[in-house]
Amino acid sequence: MALRCIHGSFLGECMVRGWMKELRQKWRTDDPLVIAEMEGVRVVFAEDERTDWDARLLRANEQWLLLVNKRQGDVRTKFAMAHELAHREIVLNTRRPPEAGDPEVERLCDVGAHELLFGESPPCDI
Repeated sequence: MALRCIHGSFLGECMVRGWMKELRQKWRTDDPLVIAEMEGVRVVFAEDERTDWDARLLRANEQWLLLVNKRQGDVRTKFAMAHELAHREIVLNTRRPPEAGDPEVERLCDVGAHELLFGESPPCDI
């Protein structure tokens, strides 16, 4: 089932890229750690060799927590954090949270992470 944004449009690449571009411009940085902290997301670095994930985003009530696997390299860590911030934007901007592991949502979060970190996407016709 296609996800709808809070204003009624279907969720797509251009919307996700736009949200991530707004974050980058709002905080004048492409550093996902700085953006997370400025947005009030608590970031915790974990070091556990049994962990099979790069980063996880959790929400309890209105508090967001971003768990980051410290054992990854810097580039992978930044991308994983940006990817999770894209998940947050999707949750904040859709009528209902998407199902965990939805392949289309994961792809859109990769697009959003790329936009946040590199900002090289061509303009969208919305």
